[in-house]
Amino acid sequence: MRLSSRETRLLTMAFGMTAAFLVLAYLVRPAGRRWQEKEALAQRIAVEVRRAERLIGERAQLTERLNALNRNLLTRIPLARKESEFLSEIDKVARQTNVHLLRLDPQGNRDYGPFTELSVELDAEANLGNLVRFLYDIRESSVLLVVEKMRLEPKADRSALLKSSLIISSLFAKE
Repeated sequence: MRLSSRETRLLTMAFGMTAAFLVLAYLVRPAGRRWQEKEALAQRIAVEVRRAERLIGERAQLTERLNALNRNLLTRIPLARKESEFLSEIDKVARQTNVHLLRLDPQGNRDYGPFTELSVELDAEANLGNLVRFLYDIRESSVLLVVEKMRLEPKADRSALLKSSLIISSLFAKE
């Protein structure tokens, strides 16, 4: 059986189209899908790499800040001890003289050459006798304490208690 040239061409085209379809279905499309998956994976990896680089940069900044804070803390330790001694002396004198401290607010430190001035602003309540004893004991305390400002006012009408606002300072030698 012999096929005519037209039938041969049709059969050749059908086989060619079938072969093209099979190549497309089993080779090109899976390769394209794998390519797309690899592209998506590459994009995810690139995003993760950028995130990791950002985290490494943040870690370096945080490490640098921590080191700076540690250096600052080490330089402040002697001053913190002096500040603690200063505040405890005020608290001790207040307890001994029955002065009720309402607020104890440390102010900023000021440097004067080889000395550092520490200040505290405080609000207190006491009767006049106890307040006078408090001021006298502050002047005579083991730590040099100076009352810079003082404001007195009655706590309420017909009350024996006075409300006072004070700023107390002390000088310490730098270490």
